[in-house]
Amino acid sequence: AGRDDLAALIEELLPVEERAKSLLERLSSLTLEEAIDDLLAIETSALSAPVKTRILRELAERLERAHRIADARDIYRDLLEHLPGDIPTLRALE
Repeated sequence: AGRDDLAALIEELLPVEERAKSLLERLSSLTLEEAIDDLLAIETSALSAPVKTRILRELAERLERAHRIADARDIYRDLLEHLPGDIPTLRALE
């Protein structure tokens, strides 16, 4: 646990883009709720377009799995503003 705590402290010192990329790499090792909490903690306005897209997509998909449909729909709408006409996002909103 000490090592995980140290890794978390170090990660907090990273720029938001690097934190987001690190989170994307370790999402599969997190529980659904941990992943949602960590994804929500990322400030997406400071991210590059490709990383922001991945963060939003991962968040929306996990919110759906957690049966938080209204929250997922809001994230998909944010994603659609970011990527107008994106077919996977449009399908997710159906």
